[in-house]
Amino acid sequence: MARTLIVFPDAHGIARGKVANEPFRPSLQIGCASGVFSKDIFGVPQIFDVLATPSGAADITIRPEDGEACTFEPAPGLLFGTSSIAIGTVTDPKHRPHPLDFRRMLRDKLRRVSDLNRYRFGAELEFHLMPPDDSPALRADGQAYAFGSASNLAICIDAMMNALDRVGIPWNNFSQENHFNQFEFSLQHSTPLEQADRVFLTRFVLRDVAALHGLRCTFTPVVREDGAPSNLHLHVSDPATDCVEALSAGLASVLSGPFLAICPTRNGRLVQRMNSFSSKKIDVGEGDRFKALRIVGGTDERHIELRTPTSDANPYLAILMILGGLQAGDDNPANGADIASNHGIEWDFDRSIEAFQTDPIARRMLDSESIELFTSMKRLEGRKSAELGFEAEVSMLMAVI
Repeated sequence: MARTLIVFPDAHGIARGKVANEPFRPSLQIGCASGVFSKDIFGVPQIFDVLATPSGAADITIRPEDGEACTFEPAPGLLFGTSSIAIGTVTDPKHRPHPLDFRRMLRDKLRRVSDLNRYRFGAELEFHLMPPDDSPALRADGQAYAFGSASNLAICIDAMMNALDRVGIPWNNFSQENHFNQFEFSLQHSTPLEQADRVFLTRFVLRDVAALHGLRCTFTPVVREDGAPSNLHLHVSDPATDCVEALSAGLASVLSGPFLAICPTRNGRLVQRMNSFSSKKIDVGEGDRFKALRIVGGTDERHIELRTPTSDANPYLAILMILGGLQAGDDNPANGADIASNHGIEWDFDRSIEAFQTDPIARRMLDSESIELFTSMKRLEGRKSAELGFEAEVSMLMAVI
């Protein structure tokens, strides 16, 4: 019998859902405990009394309202033997759109402002693939493009590639990155919502395949303080124009107030102190990997690579904020005149929460309830993070992202 996997992104972009023991149909729906959205990135309920208790902890409802699913031939063990994956939108226990369903918000924004669909997004998703015994004696080299670590884990990596192909997630390249057992998949460019779905599903699929091989695939940005961070490089282009200056201005604005959306944990803020191919300030350069905004491509197909998002970013919220920045840039093109002097990155986690809460781009793209709930969750999460040592926090993060 055909099975359908119905998943939805929680507030952090982590996949949750159920396996339905029936073929996919557009009217298929599931119910889940409403406390899912009260949990911080560690999986600990933080605002349960707001999102669950008042309604008696009644179910949230998940429906694939777009009436679509990824359908494929099932494979033994892969994704629990399912032959379809549907990404659902979430209704809260009072039958309203859930205030932390950022996928639905992105979808609705694109429907209301259809011109935003002209932008194209690509993604380079970095991750660590952790063997059970990661002792120095068993590590291959941690050098970019060298394939030493990849060769050690070739069977699992080949299974990852095959799984992405089977599920229908188009990817361009796979490479070894700058640290032991660190890798990257580059996803083909597509429309904003489609790319967010691809990043969301890729993370879920890779973690599932790794677990089948007895490995831990994690998108925790910093797993070793002496290593290299894992990032989600987002490539943004506007086929309607070749003006990268307008793109730069819009993306630069996202590195200020809405920075919380693209670097969402204290762990990711450790990037600021690490030697890596990333800028610690808002700057732009032609082909420069040390800039936060990198202009890439030839004269007829240039785009901007936003290099600052960490690999744990919720792709729906990140792309929603980027579209908000691009929209603001369209409204005020003069804002991009002097990127470096007009904007600065707020690396302090608590202060960036405050900045997000009042930022005009966040206020433009999200309603007040969503902002208050999300920042409340992040504030409580930050306090817990501050109480943990580095190793303890990474151990908890790797269990969920």
